[in-house]
Amino acid sequence: MRTMSCSGRAGQVIFCLVILKLYCQLTVSQLCPKDESYALLQLKDGFEYDESASLDCSPPYPRMASWKSRTDCCSWDGVACHGVTGHVIALDLSCSGLRGNLSSNSCLFHLSHLRRLNLAFNYFNRSSIPPEFGMFSSLTHLNLSSTWFSGQVPTEISHLSKLISLDLSLNEPLILEAPAMKMIVQNLTQPRIMWIARHLPVSNWSSSLEQLNLGSTSFSGGLPDIIGNLDSIKVLDLANCAFYGSVPASLGNLQQLNQLDLSYNNWTGQIPDVFGNLSKLNSLSLQNGNFSGMLPSSVFNLTELLRLDLSQNQLEGTLPDYICGLDNVTYLDLSYNLLSGTIPSCLFGLPSVVRFKFNNNHLTGELGDHWSKSLLEIRLESNKINGRIPPSISGLVNLTNFDVSSNNLSGIVDLNLFSNMKNLWGLDLSHNSLSVVTNNIRNSTWPQFYKLALSSCNIIEFPDFLKIQNQLNFLSLSHNRIHGEIPKWLSAKGMQSLQYLDLSHNFLTIVNELPPSLQYLDLTSNLLQQPFPILPQSMYILLIANNKLTGEIPPWICNITTFQIINLSNNSLSSNIPQCLGNFSTELSVLNLRSNSFHGTIPGSFTEGNKVRSLDLNGNELEGSLPLSLANCKMLEVLDLGNNYINDSFPLWLQTLPKLQVLVLRSNRLHGSIGNPTVISPFSSLRIIDLSHESL
Repeated sequence: MRTMSCSGRAGQVIFCLVILKLYCQLTVSQLCPKDESYALLQLKDGFEYDESASLDCSPPYPRMASWKSRTDCCSWDGVACHGVTGHVIALDLSCSGLRGNLSSNSCLFHLSHLRRLNLAFNYFNRSSIPPEFGMFSSLTHLNLSSTWFSGQVPTEISHLSKLISLDLSLNEPLILEAPAMKMIVQNLTQPRIMWIARHLPVSNWSSSLEQLNLGSTSFSGGLPDIIGNLDSIKVLDLANCAFYGSVPASLGNLQQLNQLDLSYNNWTGQIPDVFGNLSKLNSLSLQNGNFSGMLPSSVFNLTELLRLDLSQNQLEGTLPDYICGLDNVTYLDLSYNLLSGTIPSCLFGLPSVVRFKFNNNHLTGELGDHWSKSLLEIRLESNKINGRIPPSISGLVNLTNFDVSSNNLSGIVDLNLFSNMKNLWGLDLSHNSLSVVTNNIRNSTWPQFYKLALSSCNIIEFPDFLKIQNQLNFLSLSHNRIHGEIPKWLSAKGMQSLQYLDLSHNFLTIVNELPPSLQYLDLTSNLLQQPFPILPQSMYILLIANNKLTGEIPPWICNITTFQIINLSNNSLSSNIPQCLGNFSTELSVLNLRSNSFHGTIPGSFTEGNKVRSLDLNGNELEGSLPLSLANCKMLEVLDLGNNYINDSFPLWLQTLPKLQVLVLRSNRLHGSIGNPTVISPFSSLRIIDLSHESL
């Protein structure tokens, strides 16, 4: 055997060191070629920096600010170079606040060695995507999402034979034609091509495709069976498109699939029962897909599922007991369907479940005694669940939202059950047969509610713990037995955020000051016997029907210009109707002053473009003629002026109202003809007309 001497070994080491030194010198000398550095600086000069060009970034980062002449471009922000040749191979200018045009003669296209290019979240003035992008023969990743390009995606993009990831999302509208579309489905493994209008191709899909995200696009048509040949697909997102027809059973072949989202489309028929072989599936979203028929049983065998959403369909049937095998599921939503039968008690104890939504079905049974400690949200409202609310619910200290309203629950509920749930922002026990105890509050550190609804809970007084609420936005205590006045503390500093207040169907007699941010107020069917209450300026909806309010509608109501609905019917209000009610709010759609004692004339101030859909002044003491300005109410569907003292000829001009369906003028003093032979289709939408007790 030959041996190498020490001197020979030393010489070899020296030789290697010399070669390494020359290599390093060569590497340094070839970094950042001058022509590419110059091209980058020219690219920089072609744009202005504007933070608003990257609004979706928080915050935008001006990468080009570090680009200076006579410095190594490979050290600039967003630039990466090849370690040996020095060529620029990657450019990341995402969220850089760039505003300007990217034209075909841009110096960007001089960077011919690019492999990765990211221009996402900049503003290129709705210009077309330059066809010169097809010159980047080495490009593997191209991200042009949210760049405000428009028009047709150039066919030259099909020349990018090495491209595996293309993101054109959030550019509306882009049009993708063959052969570019064909290239995408044949070559890419991670395409995202949102907002591109086209049917999916029916052949030549790449078996190496790993991710296909077409979410929120205008893709339409049927889903081709060949999609079942995507052997490598892991993520398939077709949500919020315009797909229709049946879902192909070939989806059951996609055994590598991790995530499937077919939600918000217009599918027909049943969900195909083909999921049994998709053992790697961890997320299945089919909500609002127009599916009908029975629940697919194979779904509940997917033990790796983390998320299951079948909500907002017309699914029928019962929940199988083996649904309780979904030990890993964290999000479970089957709400807004037609499910029936007994809800399995084991569901409440699924070990990993965080959000549990079965609301708006026809489920029966009782609430279980054993609850998963991981639960954050429980939605069971609008079912037929009976029995009691178990005391064990108090152990869910992490709960944020609990809604069991509109069921058949019964028994006594002590609100102290919920006092230790520090994160509980939503609680709704309304419309059951419960008796809620509110006057035995032991814990002073109550959760700060955002929504609290205790309607039809046999409550006899305002709960004391409301005094310490300072984040409450929604409060409903309707259909109870609360007497007396609305407490003054309801308008205190802690209630500054309250926007929705429903105290209807109680025995309240006095309204004190109301919270300043209030937008919705319902005091219907109480015993209010006072002048018109002072209202905050933020009101949208005012409902005080069926009380005993007296006096006039004060003129300051004309300063509240946000009203959409006003119902003051069945009170004892009098005086004139304020003239401003015809035009003080451009959003007013419903005005109901029925069964009061108003006199004078109907306001004649209805302006063009108003949105009034229903006007009910029946049962007052109004007189005079009908105001011609009612002809400006082009959205009007219901007009009820019956049982007044209106003295006028029949208002033939009302036939110009295209949406009028109900017209009641009975028991007034109208006269004249009700027909006009020159009009071919008078009152074209009218369904109900009442002219009884008139001299017509």
